[in-house]
Amino acid sequence: MGDINLAIYLDDLSLTGPEDDIKNVMDIIEIEFCYCKRKTGPEFKFIRIEFKIENDGVGVKIDLNNLLENVNGNVDTPCGIIKLLSITSDVEELNPQNREVFHSVVVKLLYVAKRTRPEVLFSVKFLCTRVG
Repeated sequence: MGDINLAIYLDDLSLTGPEDDIKNVMDIIEIEFCYCKRKTGPEFKFIRIEFKIENDGVGVKIDLNNLLENVNGNVDTPCGIIKLLSITSDVEELNPQNREVFHSVVVKLLYVAKRTRPEVLFSVKFLCTRVG
């Protein structure tokens, strides 16, 4: 068996390496966890990031354009409108749909802030503590 690279993020799994070896590993994973959605080939998505293997496996193109899709405009937060770091008790709880949107936006912001905008990490991290 050759070298295989494995990346796991929550419920996403990415394997790279020789095709036969990846098939063997996926067969083992499916025995343990039942059906797993598979995507093979030189182009794939992993945690909403698009990867394209180029130059016979020597290069890789990474596309983050779709990562921040739907992260714009105004969104209700459970923090109220007074100050980000002060939570008032009279703030109405988000409904399940808005809570899901809020969670999605905050997690995307955390990903981007950690990699490109560290000055906003404090505020984004606070929002992460409010996601429930």
